[in-house]
Amino acid sequence: MRCGCIECGAFMIHADDAEACVCPECGHRCSACLGTNTVVSREQLKNLAAVRWINQDIDRVRDALAGKDTDEEDEP
Repeated sequence: MRCGCIECGAFMIHADDAEACVCPECGHRCSACLGTNTVVSREQLKNLAAVRWINQDIDRVRDALAGKDTDEEDEP
């Protein structure tokens, strides 16, 4: 994984010895791009099912995978 350091802007490189990236210029360590400490609970996941735009995106992807053109359906 390679990211830009939020401290100095240099490219950071994933450290082999830890779940983090390390900036070779300033030594800053970061794990934001790795998704650590971002586990979604079962309850949070159930709540996401009620979010309207998520369902619209899921339907759009499902239709695209099925070969349907959803843009035609939106036109009058």
